Amino acid sequence: AMKKRFILLTIATGLLFSCNNQKSVDENTEANYSSLVIEYVTDYEMAGMKISEKETKWVDKKNNREASLSIKESTVMGVVTKEETFTLNDGVWYYNINLSDKTGTKMKIEDVKESAMALAMFVNIDETGMKEFIEKNGGKILGNEMFLDKDCFVYEMTGTKQWMYKGEVLKMMLGDKVMKQAVKIEEDVTIPDDKFKLPEGVTVTEIKNILE
Repeated sequence: AMKKRFILLTIATGLLFSCNNQKSVDENTEANYSSLVIEYVTDYEMAGMKISEKETKWVDKKNNREASLSIKESTVMGVVTKEETFTLNDGVWYYNINLSDKTGTKMKIEDVKESAMALAMFVNIDETGMKEFIEKNGGKILGNEMFLDKDCFVYEMTGTKQWMYKGEVLKMMLGDKVMKQAVKIEEDVTIPDDKFKLPEGVTVTEIKNILE
């Protein structure tokens, strides 16, 4: 259940900050751009497992959509498992596709928000702003810090320390472990339409309630 809460919080937070035009004047939490392309490369060890992940995220603010492609390799006792995941948020649906076995799930974005509200994790960011959202969820604001030459808003939430720029988390740490780290970020670039296309031949199941 904790894992579901964490996943839900991650999705809900992402949706909140990327899909809502905030009234916040902090340019590092406000999504005032037409597009972003972020590349992440992350390597860490946890519970005897080595994890290596590369991810690209495409955010098309103008057309209210975003997608990501992640390739993750986990090594346990010399055995390597590879996972390829594609996610798409088209403004109505949130898709999570496992490209390795051609299966996936989709959730209505409204349902994700409702589930988050049911867990009392969701406040209307439009009205209350990012800082209040963090504090309401037991988080802590740590101020600003430069990362990749970007002025990031830094905070702690759900046990992780996060560096946010214009609504996107560029770096995330759990204790002294880097769990996610951007290596490149481009703003206001043209993103090809095919980055937002669902892969063909995938079986997608609808999830009505993530809490079930």
